[in-house]
Amino acid sequence: MSLPIFSQKDTETKLVCLPTEQAKEVVKDLKGYDFCQQERDSLKAEITDLYNIIGQDSILLSKYIVSTDTLLLLNEKCLEQSSILSLEIKNKDEKIKSLKSTRTITLLTTVLGTLTPILLSRN
Repeated sequence: MSLPIFSQKDTETKLVCLPTEQAKEVVKDLKGYDFCQQERDSLKAEITDLYNIIGQDSILLSKYIVSTDTLLLLNEKCLEQSSILSLEIKNKDEKIKSLKSTRTITLLTTVLGTLTPILLSRN
């Protein structure tokens, strides 16, 4: 028993007849194609999920980049402030050293000024 099957795309007006075994194979292929459709739909869903993950990763990456840039700027400002503070401390240390030497000279001058008349009056 043969099953008359025709393809609208391949044959315009001709009728193609297939033996039953071939017709069964065609039906199997068509069913297999349905499984291919299911597989394709499953893969499409998986691809969509992967695109969502990539989108979320790119958002996180951009936030990371902004945070990193902010931290780098803060680090630069901290280094700048540290340098300024070091210079201020150095200047203050120099002032203290200068004031100490001035104090010593003033003290010596005072002591010599006080002792000189006493020593001269003894001679």
